[in-house]
Amino acid sequence: MAFPSRPIKLVVPFPPGASTDTIARIVADPIGNRLGVRVNTENRSGAGGNIGAESVLRTPPDGHTWLLGTAGLMSINALLYTTLKFDPALAFAPLTLVARVPYALVINPNLPPRTLPALIEFTARRPWILNYGSAGSGSVLHLATELFKSLTDTKIVHVAYRGGLPAIGELIGGHIHMMFSSVPLALPYVESGRLHALGVTGTARSSHLPSVPTMGEAGVPGFDFTGWFGLFVSIQTPARIAPWLSHELTAALGSNDIRARLRSIGAEPVTSTSAQVYELIRRDTARWERVIRNANVKPDWEDYPQ
Repeated sequence: MAFPSRPIKLVVPFPPGASTDTIARIVADPIGNRLGVRVNTENRSGAGGNIGAESVLRTPPDGHTWLLGTAGLMSINALLYTTLKFDPALAFAPLTLVARVPYALVINPNLPPRTLPALIEFTARRPWILNYGSAGSGSVLHLATELFKSLTDTKIVHVAYRGGLPAIGELIGGHIHMMFSSVPLALPYVESGRLHALGVTGTARSSHLPSVPTMGEAGVPGFDFTGWFGLFVSIQTPARIAPWLSHELTAALGSNDIRARLRSIGAEPVTSTSAQVYELIRRDTARWERVIRNANVKPDWEDYPQ
């Protein structure tokens, strides 16, 4: 049987408007043109991506249903959700990475500190007065801030939202004081002055925020992780299909058009082998396991059936 024989369904396990959703919509049509079929995106959000991921596993593993996986979904969720019916790192076969994104620590511009050292000093004199938003308990945005707190002895209060987009809306509105956000999500608000960025994760400055220091440059060494997005299929997909898809996707994602569009939103276009994705998952899991254990992080249980 020829493959693909019908349209591809690309499951986005987060809400419309999130960085994952934006990236999926950028790559869907060009990939479809390469494969000769339509690639339809479908948002299935909830439980840190678990709902969408599980929906992929419930479809026939014939290569026509893909998951746009993230660092959090693939490396954090199995550490948090003890009732999870699958281990994302074992249930899915990576096809390729699509993009990497740094995160930025952003604050409401009405907050007095204008630099990261000033913020740390401000919170030291006012413990537990300031708060920070996240995309939910156990999300990368939550764990990133818990890591920041542990490295700087910062005492701030967590406020969980159902996604990064509503959290950043509350930050702009002045209902919370700060948060970590992916650069693609925060960029337009930083550029317009509605948010102020104090530092970016990663080992190098973001080309979109060149005046913003890295967290290491700003005085928090060791804070050098980035987020990533990759395409996955069920591990039960026939062996002949996944390698062929990996090759075709790498070719499609190498186009100048896709790369330019990803860069335009603050993402770094990248492709990879399956082995490289597995190594990323291994490293991320080790990092976040320590944070989860030390901060005693619990997930938003009501989001996931037990």
